[in-house]
Amino acid sequence: MKTQLKQIAFTLLILFAFSCSNDNDNGPTPVITDVYIAGSEYNGLKMVAKYWKNGEETLLTDGTNDAQAISIYVSGNDVYVAGFEIIGPNSVAKYWKNGVETNLTSSANHASANSIFVSGNDVYVAGYVTPLIGDPEAVIWKNGNTSSLPQNSPPSNVNSIFVSGSDVYAAGIVTSNGNEQSKLWINNTGSLTNGTSIGTASSVFISENDVFVASTEFNGTVDVATIWKNYVKTPLSTGNDNTYANSVYVSQGDTYVVGTEYSGSFKAKIWKNGIESSLTAATDFTVAKSVFVIEDDVYVAGFKINTSTSNEVATLWINGIETPLADEAQPSFANSIFVTRN
Repeated sequence: MKTQLKQIAFTLLILFAFSCSNDNDNGPTPVITDVYIAGSEYNGLKMVAKYWKNGEETLLTDGTNDAQAISIYVSGNDVYVAGFEIIGPNSVAKYWKNGVETNLTSSANHASANSIFVSGNDVYVAGYVTPLIGDPEAVIWKNGNTSSLPQNSPPSNVNSIFVSGSDVYAAGIVTSNGNEQSKLWINNTGSLTNGTSIGTASSVFISENDVFVASTEFNGTVDVATIWKNYVKTPLSTGNDNTYANSVYVSQGDTYVVGTEYSGSFKAKIWKNGIESSLTAATDFTVAKSVFVIEDDVYVAGFKINTSTSNEVATLWINGIETPLADEAQPSFANSIFVTRN
């Protein structure tokens, strides 16, 4: 009954969001909005990889092993999800197409698929693979085939991938002088978004000819949520608290970044064109992981701590209105969001 009520509430929320952004004198246009969210939920023994479509879950693993769904992409009628499953001592990088899994690595290596993007008939997945001897190395898989990245100083990792035309963009980290640094790869060329400070690039987005990267940069005192546009960086916070940028999306000329501020507890934040606002009340413990924008509607996925159970609860925000995706009885996480509107 709880699941049915959540699905009804979810559907009403989507309809409300769309009707508010599309009022006109000719009556409502028959449009369908579908919200896909990748994440995981604890079943009492293991973390189960799953995704939600309009609040209804689809299990990707059977709960035998711990697993995580990290990234989601929808192309036509096909749903692609990237993540990992722990088999034996190592995690196996994999992706699922309509629930059917493809292993990208074996259990001999520790690996993870962190981001997925579909362009035409090509499936791009990005993440890392740890060799038998050595540190994790950033990699991209195209249609299951692995390609190493240049200027790849391990430990390194790709957190986000975006394909625009024939160009492949990957954002992540490399290590230099023992410090993690933000990194952006474009095709076969590696370029540091910042070659001196400690940082982590979390998300990349291409809009027309502009390249946007969301990262977290250490300024010598605190971590600072940061947005880069064509390699020019702009800090999103100037206070004394740590802030973290997790995802960027550009729509109709507006730049949206979601992340978190830490001041004794985590608070989900969204920055629109550099202007900060909170997704929740100051007393809530929340983390914003992913953002997607269609027209004037802003969709954010993340999680919130339930004060009664102290469990994380996978959560969706549509234009700031909060909807839980799972019960609070067990921990659950929402990591990535994709929205279609037909």
